Amino acid sequence: SPSGVYVISPYSIDGDGKTVPELPDHCPFCDDELCNIVIDHLRERKTGPCILLAVMRCKTHGIGFTLYPPGYYPYSRHTLAPVDMEGNRLTRSDDDTSLFVGTLFEAAADAANGISWQSESNDGLLKLRFPTQIRHIQRAATLLGIDPDTEQYLREETAQILTIPGQLLNDTINQINLSTCAYQSWGKEICRIVQDIPTETLFERLAEAGASAGLWAVPFFLINNMFQPSSFRRVRMRGSPEKKGDH
Repeated sequence: SPSGVYVISPYSIDGDGKTVPELPDHCPFCDDELCNIVIDHLRERKTGPCILLAVMRCKTHGIGFTLYPPGYYPYSRHTLAPVDMEGNRLTRSDDDTSLFVGTLFEAAADAANGISWQSESNDGLLKLRFPTQIRHIQRAATLLGIDPDTEQYLREETAQILTIPGQLLNDTINQINLSTCAYQSWGKEICRIVQDIPTETLFERLAEAGASAGLWAVPFFLINNMFQPSSFRRVRMRGSPEKKGDH
């Protein structure tokens, strides 16, 4: 699994109009020892949320970690789900594809509609490119457990986290092959699966599924100034065979 920690904290606007995070009282590795935790610095990002992200340091445990706003994941340029920086679900139009705008799954939604991102840019402007679209589709397939290389027990774990039928994931793999050029078919299948996930807990489920798939570290959510694992972590705590290197 990826090293480091992945922590999510609500960001809100303070009285001076600055976007500030809810700050933790303890670090994710808190035992019974009191943490000495401070803001180490504010990190500017070229992509992703257009705000300064707080980088925390726990002097007690000697670790540092970034506070990501809800919706975002480590090193992401986009969100996993349509939520605002306080964690509230965004209300979109009745159009099903609006669920995917600005998220990792926008590439799949475009593919499902037969829209391929242009292969190259000749005008010097930063534009969406087809290889990027394919990478996003491949990452989404890994996240959802439909990459053909995903082990069966992990696919079953992902199905439980996302509360979708495991047979749906197996059938998807049998129908299409990621090595083909059928990117439109993959886009349709990815969108179909995401639309089956409960929208009220979409981000939390996807964040945990991504950890299960090895895409990022186990997520912790800041609730009442305390870090807590997702509600779906228990699915990953039972039944999975121990992997080499686990502790």
